[in-house]
Amino acid sequence: MSLPLSLIEARKELDETNDCTVMALSIACSVTYREAHEALKEAGRPHQDGCCMNTQLAALISLGRTLKRVDMPKAKTMISLGRTLPSRGIFWAYTSKRRHVAACRGGVVLDWSANTRYRVQEVYRVVKL
Repeated sequence: MSLPLSLIEARKELDETNDCTVMALSIACSVTYREAHEALKEAGRPHQDGCCMNTQLAALISLGRTLKRVDMPKAKTMISLGRTLPSRGIFWAYTSKRRHVAACRGGVVLDWSANTRYRVQEVYRVVKL
């Protein structure tokens, strides 16, 4: 599955790149792209640049969520991740040594990397505080 059109349009309006965390945060917390962008900006994410896990956690907490590590699913790539995750819940998946993050909702990977062979490194459940 690809990204929602509203996220792609908002990304263009803000002239943003390297924003996989903004996309994932928007999807995982059910907020607009702009709200996710602002939460990450306040947490310390530079414009047009990626951010570390501490910055991501700070933004998640500011939106009333946190991450709870789950046992690795049997999925080894993003292609198989959606098939192995539970159909209920929101998940945060790191790939390629934490260089990319994607959100999964309802057993569907909502990211441009959904049909890639990116290796899944870690998976977390997004939970309310």
